[in-house]
Amino acid sequence: MDPPGETTVEKPTAEVVESKPKQGDEKVEKSCFLTILDNPERGADYTILQALTRVDMLVLFLSTFCGLGSSLTAVDNLGQIGESLGYPNKTVTSFVSLVSIWNFFRRVFSVFVSETLIVKYKLPRPLMMTMVLVFACIGYLLVAFPVPGSLYVASIIIGFSFGAQ
Repeated sequence: MDPPGETTVEKPTAEVVESKPKQGDEKVEKSCFLTILDNPERGADYTILQALTRVDMLVLFLSTFCGLGSSLTAVDNLGQIGESLGYPNKTVTSFVSLVSIWNFFRRVFSVFVSETLIVKYKLPRPLMMTMVLVFACIGYLLVAFPVPGSLYVASIIIGFSFGAQ
């Protein structure tokens, strides 16, 4: 009962409309933990958990870890390598510049080349990474067994492969 003189205001009630999906519209999405063992087609989108459990991802991780480490070491120490081989300071500066220029050049074009090789020729990324690492090994060998002028070529190769990685 309301006290005399006061009126009660009824609060509107919200109607809940339940819509049931139609026969063909039902789409059940599984949890990402349930799809870890599903094997999508080659080239299809993977979930993060699916990618982490694949051998391709492990190969890419290990090759990137080892390859980038060795390339970074070579790039960082190129100045000291040039000095220890008896090159003048002006020439050592040229080596470092060549590494930087070719690193930039390859970074700009690596995405274009990588996507073209994947789409057109269906080359997997681990194979492309392997080719880049083999190319980098040629540069490391030129540093390890120097002949006159080989550090110029080695700095171009190392810079190119470092940008590609």
